Amino acid sequence: MSRRGGRRVVGKSYSDVGDITLPQAADRVCSAFLEALTGKKGFFDSPIAFVRQEGKTKEIYTVLPQGRELKRITRLGGFNLSPSWSSDGSRIAFTHIAKTRHELGIYDSKTQKITLISKGLGQTVISPVFGPGDKLTMSLNRNGVTNISELDAAYRPTRILAASPYIDVSPSFDRSGSMMAFTSGRAGNPHIYLMDMKTGQVRRVTMTGKYNTHPCLSPDGRYVAYTNRTANGHRIFLHDLETGREKQLTFGPGNDEYPAFGPDGYFVAFASSRSGGYKLYLTTRHGDTPKSISTGAGQAFAPAWDTALQW
Repeated sequence: MSRRGGRRVVGKSYSDVGDITLPQAADRVCSAFLEALTGKKGFFDSPIAFVRQEGKTKEIYTVLPQGRELKRITRLGGFNLSPSWSSDGSRIAFTHIAKTRHELGIYDSKTQKITLISKGLGQTVISPVFGPGDKLTMSLNRNGVTNISELDAAYRPTRILAASPYIDVSPSFDRSGSMMAFTSGRAGNPHIYLMDMKTGQVRRVTMTGKYNTHPCLSPDGRYVAYTNRTANGHRIFLHDLETGREKQLTFGPGNDEYPAFGPDGYFVAFASSRSGGYKLYLTTRHGDTPKSISTGAGQAFAPAWDTALQW
């Protein structure tokens, strides 16, 4: 229980709290306390999906931002990349690269099963995400052209959302599904763009630098975090879509890549090689000192935060 000015701010009661459940209870209390102070639920029990290198393979894992409850999701071999959560946190979409083809992978947390789909998706499946209405959206290379497409419930491409003679990849949506950020080479080199999903209008977000990738929209749609290749390595930048102002969030050493907003839009997870091999770190949209996230042995890449606001 916490008090502010003599008034109770948070009061929680749990039964049968033992050595196993005490950390989970503490996470719940911290989330409730943060919500009472800010009006937004905390990130303490919102898992992060990520890719972990295991010898010559890459598998999908999840972990809480405190480094607890590490869980292996895939045991498929090959390369399993680009995890992304459904809006309710019950499914994880990812790319599975086998010996002969790319496949779309869907992990269902309720059944603990993985479905692999390749029919009708073309030669490549790149950066799948759950878009408006939890429809899967991803970059597909079909007939030599890579565009961002939306799939129907039967995993068939139904419409192209972003198309150009150049490569369009890495879609990211705000929580309402009204905007989509993505990377495109349509300006001659990779830059971040924003599409209004209602009107289809596209505007360029990044104007500086020659290599801007991995955009992630904040849940409220105000900010887009992205990777900028600077003269000193890859760094995480933040663009305020309301004011147009940009800010560098990370400063190395090594390379900093793959930003991912938490459910409150305040904390940002990313991967960095500052300690040698790539590991996961946590900062804020103000660029506070990064804190490491324990993910076990092996390099860790491509964090994706479950932004569902429920527990």
